[in-house]
Amino acid sequence: MEERTRERAPLDWAMAQMNLGNALGTLGAREAGPAGMAQLEEAAKAFDACLTVTMAVWPPEWVSEVRAHRDGTRAEIERRKAD
Repeated sequence: MEERTRERAPLDWAMAQMNLGNALGTLGAREAGPAGMAQLEEAAKAFDACLTVTMAVWPPEWVSEVRAHRDGTRAEIERRKAD
C-alpha cells in the first residue's frame, strides 16, 4: 500500500481497496458486536474509495459489482443497527 499509492498507481490502489473491502466485509460478517460492525463500516469505506477511481475507467459491469458489494455491506450494517 505504501508503494502503490493512489497518486502513483491509482488503478492498483483501487483494486487493493476493493480487495480490502472484500476481506473486511467477510470478517465483519463473521464477527458479532462492535468489532464486526467496525469491520463492515471500514469495508464500505474501502468500496467507496475504490469507486472514486474506477467509476470512469472500469467496465460498467465491474463497477456494478463493486457497488453491489458496497450496498450489501451497507444493508448488513443497517440490519445490525436495527437489531
